[in-house]
Amino acid sequence: MDLQTTWVALSLAFALGARHGLDPDHLIAIDNLTRYNASRRPLLARWCGFFFAMGHGMVVACAALLFSRLGETTALPYWLECLGAYFTIGVLLALGLANLYSALNARPGDIHRHIGLRASIFSNLLRVSNPWLISGVGAGFAISFDTMSQAGLLGLVAAQGAGWGLALAAALTFTIGMMTPDTFNGLIMGQVLVNPSNGSVKARRIISIIISLLSLGGAAYQLANWLAPSAFKLSNTTELGMSILLVMATFACYMTLHLSRRARQ
Repeated sequence: MDLQTTWVALSLAFALGARHGLDPDHLIAIDNLTRYNASRRPLLARWCGFFFAMGHGMVVACAALLFSRLGETTALPYWLECLGAYFTIGVLLALGLANLYSALNARPGDIHRHIGLRASIFSNLLRVSNPWLISGVGAGFAISFDTMSQAGLLGLVAAQGAGWGLALAAALTFTIGMMTPDTFNGLIMGQVLVNPSNGSVKARRIISIIISLLSLGGAAYQLANWLAPSAFKLSNTTELGMSILLVMATFACYMTLHLSRRARQ
C-alpha cells in the first residue's frame, strides 16, 4: 500500500472514530460518570471522557488486529452481543438513578454528594471512581454489533494492504478520533460540575437532573432498540444530530454558568 493510500486509510479511521465518539450513549455515559465523580475526585471527573474512550478504543484495536489476521469479519456470538447490550443498558440505568437520587436529595451547597448511597445498592454498583474502572465501562460499551463492524472494516482494509501494522495504526487513529469529542465533552461538563463557583446551586441541580434523565432515556432507547430494532432504530443522521445537540447543550451550560458567575462579580 503506497503512502497516499495509507494516509487516506488513516484519515478515514480518524473520521470514523470521531463520529463514533459522538454516539449519544457515549456522551450520556460520560456526562453521568463526570457527574458521579464531581465531588469524589474532581480532577478525574474532568477526564472521564478520555478514560472512557481509551477503554473503548482498546477493544476496537484488539478486534481490528484479530480481523486483520483472519482476513474476514466474524459475527459476535449472540450471547456476547446480548451481554454487551445489557451492560450498556444497565450502566446507563444505574448511573441515571444514582445521579437523580443525589440531585434530588442533596443538601444546599452540596449538590454532588450522594446522600445515603453508602447504605444503598447503588453504592456497590457504581464505584467508578478509578481510571481503570472507567476504561472498563468504555470497554463494555464496545461489545456491540456497530463497534465490531467498524473494527472489522479497519482490520479488513489493513489486511488488503500492509497487514497488522496498518491495522494497529488505523485502530489507534480511530481511538484518537473517538477521544477527541469524548474528552472535550468530559472536560466541559467537568468544568460545569466540579467548580462550585460556576452558577447557583439551583442551576447546577437542574443540570444534574437533566443529565440523569438523559441517562435514563438513553437506557430506555437502548432497551427498545434491542428488543424491537426495526421499530426504534434511528438513522445515522438522526443520531449524529442528537449527539451534536448534546455537545452544544453541554457547552451552552458551561457558558451560561460562566456568564452568570461573571455577572454576579
